[in-house]
Amino acid sequence: MSRRRLGQKPQKPRLPDRDPVTKRFVPGKKQTRAEKLEGDRRRNNTTHRRREQPEIRDVPPAPHQFEAEAPINKTSKQIDLGYTPRKYFIPFHQRPQRFACTVAHRRAGKTVAALVDTLHRALSHPVGANGRYAFCGPTYSQIKDVVWSYLKQYTYTIPGTKVNESALTVQLLNTSQIKLYSLDSTAYDRMRGVYLDGCTIDEFADCDPRALPEVIRPALADRQGWLSVIGTSKGRDQFWKLWMEAQRNPEWFTLKLKASDTNAILPGELEHMRSMMGPNEYARELECSFDVEGVDQFISGALIEEARQRMAVADPQAPIVFGLDVARFGDDRTALVIREGRRLIDGRVWREQDLMQTAQQVKNLADLHKPRMIFVDGVGVGAGVIDRLRHLGYTNVEDVNVGRRANADRTYHDLRAECYGRLKEWLLDKAAIHERFPYATELEDDLTVLSYKYDTQGRLQLETKDELKKQGLPSPDVADALSLTFAELFPTYDVSRMIGAGRTPQAYAQPIADPLENY
Repeated sequence: MSRRRLGQKPQKPRLPDRDPVTKRFVPGKKQTRAEKLEGDRRRNNTTHRRREQPEIRDVPPAPHQFEAEAPINKTSKQIDLGYTPRKYFIPFHQRPQRFACTVAHRRAGKTVAALVDTLHRALSHPVGANGRYAFCGPTYSQIKDVVWSYLKQYTYTIPGTKVNESALTVQLLNTSQIKLYSLDSTAYDRMRGVYLDGCTIDEFADCDPRALPEVIRPALADRQGWLSVIGTSKGRDQFWKLWMEAQRNPEWFTLKLKASDTNAILPGELEHMRSMMGPNEYARELECSFDVEGVDQFISGALIEEARQRMAVADPQAPIVFGLDVARFGDDRTALVIREGRRLIDGRVWREQDLMQTAQQVKNLADLHKPRMIFVDGVGVGAGVIDRLRHLGYTNVEDVNVGRRANADRTYHDLRAECYGRLKEWLLDKAAIHERFPYATELEDDLTVLSYKYDTQGRLQLETKDELKKQGLPSPDVADALSLTFAELFPTYDVSRMIGAGRTPQAYAQPIADPLENY
């Protein structure tokens, strides 16, 4: 035993290079690079031998329960998700169609049903195929506050689940992944370039309408993924358009759940909600009605329906006027509406037609009906039609700039809003949109999609065509053509009509005062 000097630190005993029994490296000993690599290789080989790859079989849910069958470590077992579907959602869970559109009232449980449906399909995905599923909502805060807690709740009992709080992603034991996305105008581009095996869109009416056709539908193409759209009605909007298309397509599963049919809310609660919400809001939110006037809907579906039920009565004292909304090529159409007083007598719609053809067809109809005035939207390509008609001898063609200041500029933001305001008063004044008018259905769709707001001066302002296109809605060409017939107001006494091209009526009626000035 060696002696140490006074004040000298004791030396640690030297450890052997390897354990004499196990022949392994002794922990704490400084190893060389080769020894580290050898130890890593042995540990990885041991881990790989112990790892088991589970398989998941696609088992449809029973009507009374909702469980996912997933074998773990080569032994099959039922994973109870703790979810019992309400009876009116059982057809939704057992649907065979690839696409689904569900309209449900408030507090019907649609979000939970759609989320568990997504989870079940993700668990039934083949192992190792890297299934990717998306659950989308209008905004990030809404999708996180409402859906994220439910997703963690129903995946808590599933072994091997990995939760990523920052990415709002859950990875299941079969490598399938469920991720939450927001579909507002600034966030849906994040989904570009990804593939999807399935996607659920909640509250579709509040989402950016460009997300579905531009991003989500292409993402489902290569794997033939499924799509489920759910929400509550909010008037004639993008959700209504999808609902109408889905009902006509056998490849879509459709389901409408009204509060009066599901009995999910007690009758006393429904009556109290009806007294507080008002009839229109109650019909939208709880009875899933797309026809009642929305919160910002300018013309209600009920008003159009009343006009379509009325009989068209000829008024010999009312002048015949043309309204022409011109488009050349693209998605928009050239629309012509012929109005006589309180009734519509004819109309035309043309696609991808040049200006000379449009002018010639308007001339042919003018020779037939002898209109008092031909109002043409002269902004853009419409100026060419105006010049051609005047060149043909029609001096009763008026260039209408709907973007200029309104006559009643204290009430309306521009002339377009003023024309539509007069159109609405025309509907209230027992106007008739008879079925013999060839574009009655299209006119109804165009009028009911328009919403309004007020500018900084409190004047009525309507949505523009560009704003409607951003919502995935078509341009209201037929409605715009009809609104042009109200660019001027005429008296109801009898006036002489134009007898052929180039002849102006002698008793020209000047525009009268706007009756809606104080409206």
